[in-house]
Amino acid sequence: MLGELCALTFLDLWFKEDPKERMIFRRGGFNSLKVFHYVRHPYIVRGAGYLVFETGAVPRLEMLSIPFLYQWRKAMTST
Repeated sequence: MLGELCALTFLDLWFKEDPKERMIFRRGGFNSLKVFHYVRHPYIVRGAGYLVFETGAVPRLEMLSIPFLYQWRKAMTST
């Protein structure tokens, strides 16, 4: 549906929870998109794997912003 907006250059997607289904950005759907922000509130993102970009889907993309939560675990640092 958003891919039909052929002049779309900036896209912020905000979610309160992780999406239930994959969001697929198909080739030819976002030819003008230059900036894409995936925003999850609260800032914890568990579902970045729900985003799928087909080859050639965003040929003019200059900025991609996808937040990730990095947890430092003591068990990983123990020697």
